[in-house]
Amino acid sequence: MDAAPGTAHRLLMQEIASALRSGAGGAELADLVVRTGWQTRPAAASDSIVLQGVLGSGRLVPVEIRRAASRGSA
Repeated sequence: MDAAPGTAHRLLMQEIASALRSGAGGAELADLVVRTGWQTRPAAASDSIVLQGVLGSGRLVPVEIRRAASRGSA
């Protein structure tokens, strides 16, 4: 979410209202919440490395590298 929390919340509510008017179902609403960045984020694993990433839009995002997933991948 790049906007201020109040503005972002208002925009999310407008998106949800629009989706409901167009007959969106549960899957579409869940996708909308994920796309707008309002989904809950799980805590990083204690043995992982968390880096700061940058999307093409310039938005900063956390990038988690889990040790179990990186073993033997070289």
